[in-house]
Amino acid sequence: MANKTDIATGVAVLGCSFLGAYGIKTTGSSASATDSLGATAFPTAIIVLLFICGCLLIFQGMKKSDVTDYWPSRPVLCRTLANIVLFLLYAGLVMVLGEWFVQTDVEMLQQNMGFGIGTFIYLMAAFYLNGRRRLWEMLLVAVLVPASIILLFNKMFQIALP
Repeated sequence: MANKTDIATGVAVLGCSFLGAYGIKTTGSSASATDSLGATAFPTAIIVLLFICGCLLIFQGMKKSDVTDYWPSRPVLCRTLANIVLFLLYAGLVMVLGEWFVQTDVEMLQQNMGFGIGTFIYLMAAFYLNGRRRLWEMLLVAVLVPASIILLFNKMFQIALP
């Protein structure tokens, strides 16, 4: 009997890879004269790996298996879907905040603030959604993670985040 869960997950992963490939194609970024790889080299490699994983999941799901289909219980499925929606909202929030802070006159606020504040809000909401209730722990991680990532990108990679 085919495992419908693996097949459905594989199709979803393939869909994500196609959306990513479309996004990469529409950006139109190419390598400059001084770069051997363009800005899309790493995302393209990730999309290829995602496509391969999706195909493997579909093939694995088509194999005969003695295991019955496993669909998660309603609370687990709802929490998973809520996490996906929360992540999509986070991505949009970072972009909106980033654009808003870029338009301010204060130069200090123009870089990294959208990412920092958006990530803080996302982590606090994700912790709460997934059952963490220790406020000090949530605050500590929600402050240190964005600060560390901002520091890493600004100092080591010299890239400003939105």
